[in-house]
Amino acid sequence: MQKKKNTSNTERLGYVTYDAHTWKFVDVTESERFEIYPINANISDKELTIDQPAKATLKQDGVTITKLFTSMEPTPIPPRKRSPSTKTPRRKYRAFGNFKVLILGSRFMSEYKHRLENHGCHVEIHNPYEESFEVLKGKINRAEIILVCEGHIPHSIWDYVDRAAVCQCFETG
Repeated sequence: MQKKKNTSNTERLGYVTYDAHTWKFVDVTESERFEIYPINANISDKELTIDQPAKATLKQDGVTITKLFTSMEPTPIPPRKRSPSTKTPRRKYRAFGNFKVLILGSRFMSEYKHRLENHGCHVEIHNPYEESFEVLKGKINRAEIILVCEGHIPHSIWDYVDRAAVCQCFETG
């Protein structure tokens, strides 16, 4: 039924309907208009059913049904059963303490944050390329530990951060 255009003028696609005590074929081959023809014969070896998709041969006084298609409801695909996997035990991290840590940088911030949170810290991050220096002032006041990733911050950040109170992260590669 996907292919509506047909190379033959006599082969038609449509569906079967029943109206005024007669079987009729609704031709949907031409997308501009639907034509309705009386059914003269059914040579498909299947019984006619209302709204059943069909293929017909056009004659002068009606159509001959050559093939009836089954219109079955799609069967739902059952959900795939998950095999019981052997879960690897969750890695335990040594607790550093319940510190409030501020990380200043612009790359790998979520990785640093996730790792420090695994060690029990409350982590706040600040990307100086995306957030203002006014926001940084508030974060510095809340932090107990400040980590500065020097490789990916602007140098002007040092005007707002006390170097003596900072642990500097030096990245390799």
